[in-house]
Amino acid sequence: MALEKNPLGRKAKCYWNKTDVQLVAGTSAAAATWIADGGTTVAGELYDVSQATPAEYADISTRARTAAGFSARKPVLRDGEVTFDILWHTNDNTDEFAQTLIDKTNDSGEITLAFLDYAVDDADGAVGEEVQGMVARWYVNFEKSEAIRDVQKASITLVHSNYMIWYKYSIPS
Repeated sequence: MALEKNPLGRKAKCYWNKTDVQLVAGTSAAAATWIADGGTTVAGELYDVSQATPAEYADISTRARTAAGFSARKPVLRDGEVTFDILWHTNDNTDEFAQTLIDKTNDSGEITLAFLDYAVDDADGAVGEEVQGMVARWYVNFEKSEAIRDVQKASITLVHSNYMIWYKYSIPS
């Protein structure tokens, strides 16, 4: 069987490390080592994940490039940002992930997270197909909502702090 050409959002996975092991370099090898660590697991109870890698641009306009009346720009620095919502599970101690995000927000600590389009051990994957996504160290911010006609939720914003990589994992034979 093969991975879907247009994967559903529910197939995507967020990985985190329960023992707070951090990504140590911005390389595929470092990302693979972090994902394979025994403390790395799939985070649950998050939804509506959005990823962005906006860039800052340098103006490289010259008279030759702008003869038609358009400026020219080149990306010089990229940022990474991920947003998602989680259910607020803090009173029953079953969701360590939510509590870790709260703690990282309050102590301004970093957390390594991976956002991949499939699970790295997806049984539907054919040999050679790729699972891919963003792996990085992040700073965490959250906004909590307490709507009267809904469950309590938190909107999480992650801002890239270090070692961001677009990771590609080829399914082995």
